[in-house]
Amino acid sequence: MTAVATWLVVNWQYLVAVLFSFMGAMGFLIFLRGFLLGFGQIVYINVHAEHFEHAQARTMWGFLVMLNAFVWWVAFKGVLALFGLATVNGTLTLSILIPYGLIAGYLWLTSKKSGHH
Repeated sequence: MTAVATWLVVNWQYLVAVLFSFMGAMGFLIFLRGFLLGFGQIVYINVHAEHFEHAQARTMWGFLVMLNAFVWWVAFKGVLALFGLATVNGTLTLSILIPYGLIAGYLWLTSKKSGHH
């Protein structure tokens, strides 16, 4: 038991990687459920629009969960690289984080102005 506890303390980055992987896998399953349920409604156009809206929402939520898991992992690796605990490609990291931050900031600012919160 002591060896396991020591390994977890020394290699804590792997636990974070497992959590982000689990988050990405759950996002993929949500995406897949929405996509597969919505695909039949695209083929058979005579179904209820309410069901299609639910499928679209699940597909979008799954995609956003996967996207956030990836971006948060890149940000985590970038912070580790600042402390010398990981190696990352700086250009690639910034090309992922800057557009994500700009889009998230824009959406946050516009949602505040429209009174949704």
